[in-house]
Amino acid sequence: MHLWPPFLKRIPKLLILSTFILTFLFTFTYLPHVAILILFHGPLAWVNAAFMVLNEAAMIITFIAENFMVEEGLVDVFDAVLLDHGLAPLVITARELKDAPTSVEALGKYTKSPYLRFSLSLTMKFILTLPLNFIPLIGPFLYILAQGYLSGPLAHYRYFQLKDWTPKQEKKWKRDKVWAYLGFGATHITLQLFPILSIFFLFTTACGAGLWTVEIERREGLLRVGEPSEEERLCHRF
Repeated sequence: MHLWPPFLKRIPKLLILSTFILTFLFTFTYLPHVAILILFHGPLAWVNAAFMVLNEAAMIITFIAENFMVEEGLVDVFDAVLLDHGLAPLVITARELKDAPTSVEALGKYTKSPYLRFSLSLTMKFILTLPLNFIPLIGPFLYILAQGYLSGPLAHYRYFQLKDWTPKQEKKWKRDKVWAYLGFGATHITLQLFPILSIFFLFTTACGAGLWTVEIERREGLLRVGEPSEEERLCHRF
């Protein structure tokens, strides 16, 4: 329950954002989508148009929310999960830790910027996958897979920051785990299609990415082994 605060305090703004975007898109773009898709999908156009509008709404909501409204909260959830599972030595490389009763309250100020820089190239790739929806029957599924391929590695951008990896190290890591990231990303994109609930799933994805990080660190033994450092002793209780 201690992971709820970063989400709860942002609910009002996120609900307003989601409601506005969904209402606007379905009011002004649903029928034009049907008119175009009926040339490719026939009677299925009415269903696929709704699916396509939901996809577009999810992409817009996620972009605005993650970049301007909840990024700090998502980072807090991710870092708190790591603290809860004994990975304070990793978290303390990028932010201060305080003595507090819960992991969220223990999170101090950043010593490294946690924010994901805007990428025009990546944004254009997301937009260019939209025409996949025009392919009859399998188009929407191909779209989710393409979006999952692009978004999957973003789940661990904070992990890469904490590890202080170079772009070359990141690239190799992503290439070696391409299928795992595809599956994670496709699941995330699918969950974003649920109106309103999508804002909740943003935080569950951050939590899931944190738990995945814990599994990676434990399975591959990537944490330092040996005599604890002074920093590690300061945060031993986590």
